[in-house]
Amino acid sequence: MSEKFSTELTSNWSDVRDNADTGAQALKDISSFFAAKIKADEAYAASLRKLCSNPPGSGMFTKEPPITKETKTLREAVMSVLEQTVAIADAQTQMAQKVNEQVVKVLDEFVKSKDSEKKKIQSDGNKLTSDLQSAFNAAKKAKDQYESACKSGESAKANAEKAAAAGDDPKKKAAAAKAEAKAEAAKVKAKQLEDAYKKAVDDANSKRTAYVETDLPAALDALQKLHEERWEQTISVLKFYTSALSAMPSAIEESVSALKDKIETQASLDEDLAEFIEQTKAKADDKDAFAELEFEQHALLASEAEAAPAAEEKKDDDDAADGDDDAADDNDDAE
Repeated sequence: MSEKFSTELTSNWSDVRDNADTGAQALKDISSFFAAKIKADEAYAASLRKLCSNPPGSGMFTKEPPITKETKTLREAVMSVLEQTVAIADAQTQMAQKVNEQVVKVLDEFVKSKDSEKKKIQSDGNKLTSDLQSAFNAAKKAKDQYESACKSGESAKANAEKAAAAGDDPKKKAAAAKAEAKAEAAKVKAKQLEDAYKKAVDDANSKRTAYVETDLPAALDALQKLHEERWEQTISVLKFYTSALSAMPSAIEESVSALKDKIETQASLDEDLAEFIEQTKAKADDKDAFAELEFEQHALLASEAEAAPAAEEKKDDDDAADGDDDAADDNDDAE
């Protein structure tokens, strides 16, 4: 069972995405190599045929070179070399034509057929990542605004307390009232921004959950499918090339055997995937970039939240004391 990008490379979206482009370019380069080899093979075969078109020693002024005057068996033995060389050249040309049809054209068509699919997967994955980053940026901005408002609230509260302690002079009372109003307004604003901050954190975490558990794995699975198809297509054309070579004379059997060993025995999709995953993990994106956020309440509002229960408890105690006093008065009246 092959390892999966969606479980092993969740912190490497950009690397996996870019590898799809690298793989597509690799196929183009392989196709270009074989196209150049075909051209070289055909030129070589043509030069062999030209070389063998006349007996050795022929020239512009030598239509019947010495070999043509040799004894029959010797002459035919020498000429058979030319005949077999032409046969090898013809086989070389035939192989080049097959490779052109079954390697170059097949690779070119494969790259072309998968290009739009690759680009869509990359585009969708980029948008998902960008949207999540925007949500995290919005949460950070909301936190900064919240903390700034809380600092302003603290400052306004301190000013109000200072104004209240300034004295009972009418002007000072008026200034104190104004400062208190500002402090209250600052606290209201801080509370509004606190609500906005909470919502931004919730939104970011919601998007993160969908991204990590559903969206990103789907995109990585899609890219792995392309990766595997590209791998299989490459091995397929190389197998065909090996087969085409095997039809050549026995002089190249050693090369054919070596190629078969590399392509049909040693080539392993599982091993290559494991290698890619291991190498790519070393370049991991910041794994904490999208760590789950935690709401951090500012001290200004946190202190009030803690004070509220204490105030309520004191009120209950006062009410109970008042009830006891009323009961005592009733008893006195009855006596």
